[in-house]
Amino acid sequence: MRARGLAIVAACAGVAAGWCAASFAGFAPLLWAALLLALLAVAPERRRILDPGWPLAGAVLLALGWLVAADHELALQHTLLFAAAALLFGMARIAPPSDRLLGLVAAGLALTALVAIGQACGGLERASALVVALPPGWQEAAAVRLASGRVFGTAALPGHFAILMVMTAPLLAERALRAGGRRRAGWAFLLALAVAAVALTRSLAAVGIAAVLLLPWLARRRRGRACLAAVALAAVAVLAAVVVAARGDLGRLEPLQLRWVNWRTTAWVFRHHPWLGVGLGGVGQAGLAAPTGAANITPYAHCTPLELLAEVGVAGIPLLAAGAWALARLFRLGWREHPALTLAVAAVVLHNLVDFSAYRPEVLLPWAVLAGTLAGRVWPAPRQHVPAFALTAVLAAGSIVSALSWRSEAAATSAAALPPAAAVEAALAAARWAPWTVTPVEMAAGFALVPGAPRAARERVGDELAARWWVQSRSARWAEARARLLLAEGRPGEAFVWAREARRRAPWRTELDQLEAACTRPR
Repeated sequence: MRARGLAIVAACAGVAAGWCAASFAGFAPLLWAALLLALLAVAPERRRILDPGWPLAGAVLLALGWLVAADHELALQHTLLFAAAALLFGMARIAPPSDRLLGLVAAGLALTALVAIGQACGGLERASALVVALPPGWQEAAAVRLASGRVFGTAALPGHFAILMVMTAPLLAERALRAGGRRRAGWAFLLALAVAAVALTRSLAAVGIAAVLLLPWLARRRRGRACLAAVALAAVAVLAAVVVAARGDLGRLEPLQLRWVNWRTTAWVFRHHPWLGVGLGGVGQAGLAAPTGAANITPYAHCTPLELLAEVGVAGIPLLAAGAWALARLFRLGWREHPALTLAVAAVVLHNLVDFSAYRPEVLLPWAVLAGTLAGRVWPAPRQHVPAFALTAVLAAGSIVSALSWRSEAAATSAAALPPAAAVEAALAAARWAPWTVTPVEMAAGFALVPGAPRAARERVGDELAARWWVQSRSARWAEARARLLLAEGRPGEAFVWAREARRRAPWRTELDQLEAACTRPR
């Protein structure tokens, strides 16, 4: 495959991720299939997508993290995501999209603002009526998100969609200033769409990052600085005022309080698991026993550097430091000749100081394309190519695992619409597609506890739960599910042991007192 074809594949993958990664479960296997076909079509001597030292160090660190992972299900999910992002970065680096293609990427991502505007015009209310069709464990979270009134566009969370829009803004603004006539009006319209979407998400963090990025961009311009600065600063000020006025939780400083809890919980996890960490995605499970576990409503730290430190421990500090140094060099070199692209890449990096959008494919994958494009324009290509056997193994493994995960998720989602007995079988079948997961089995446990579910189904679910103890070895929900199943089977003594274990793993869960009492109640 020629460089132009590779650049088109990378650009299309970035735009498709912004549109589909959060809403279409089948996106991941399609992405891996595209990566497999595109990279293996490149001549072996031209596969210089990454310096071999980086993937080798990352693989060793991930292998160590897998051995100690507190959540193997999330660890594998995030490993696949980071590997796909690294491959997209490498593709864009060896075949950087042209200015025209980069503009199409920015335009394609900016058009996702139409989804956010549609949600604000009644889409959220229509979606609220469909919450009952979701699996039981997802209904409450979906209802809370929709009730907030904050749009989330094509992303999973409002703040993540907001930073996706902020990431495109420098590229759109640069083209609006360079173009003339109708083309300028078109780019300005797309920029206005992105700004409107940020306002509708009510993300104060995204507005703050936009203000931070605006200052160096204005300082760099030489012509019409005063007028342009006044218009840009006024727009950001109005945007901030709109967001502040629409947020009822800012008066209580609730966002800051929640982040402080997240940071304290993550710091506690690092102190108790300092050397190898708790594996990718393990902060949520490891933090259950923290003093702040009751108030820690998310498994993520809302600060990616801090979370990575807790996930990889002291062993990963050299690689994290090298990555931070490489990013600093990329920004320094890119600012000279490609300021708008540099600001777009910097937006997501800054956002991850107060959020976790780097763990979401709809943000990370488009960012990887832009970062790879910037690297390809300011850095020389790697001196060595990735060995063919290693690249083929990674691509094949990623394609197979992502396809199995998608098949499992699709089967688990369909189980919610079935009667209890059939739902149990469907959820267990979903679990068999992905042996590294425990979520479908926990769903099956919920279905098996519904009145009318057969005893044999409860026994099968209990056996499957027991076999997957290693997936989330610190999970209080897993222990609670075992206790409830045993209690339903008339085995209160064993149920009491697991109820106590669930309480030990999450001491703040006072509602487990009722479960313990039920286990000791005379029958």
